[in-house]
Amino acid sequence: MQQPSSIIRLAGAVVLFSLFSVSSPVGGGWLGITVQNVNAQLAFQLGLDISAGVLVTMVQEGGPAAQAGIRQGDVIVEVNDQRTEDIDKLRHLIAKASPGSRVRIKLIRDREERVLSVRVGERPREAA
Repeated sequence: MQQPSSIIRLAGAVVLFSLFSVSSPVGGGWLGITVQNVNAQLAFQLGLDISAGVLVTMVQEGGPAAQAGIRQGDVIVEVNDQRTEDIDKLRHLIAKASPGSRVRIKLIRDREERVLSVRVGERPREAA
């Protein structure tokens, strides 16, 4: 299997997606990640048996996601037991969480499911 960073480069070359930073309006929750949607084609390229999810393309150093152990190349499939079919759903679920609260994130890393507890951060002023 290819390393996540090379998979992301391959996926970016083959399938074009818009990248989004996952945060909510000012005062809402923030994870400190940039993501892209996963569809069936990208999932196949990643060797995953899923048809939807959210691929982490960047993790801000020192941010809530980094502190919880989320890495570039992880695919987020659930937040608090609710499926994250796409970026909009992930953004909505994080926006519902208050800064300082914990969310349970299920992700796939190296073809294995993992569950991490992430303390949601407050969106930095420069990210607004």
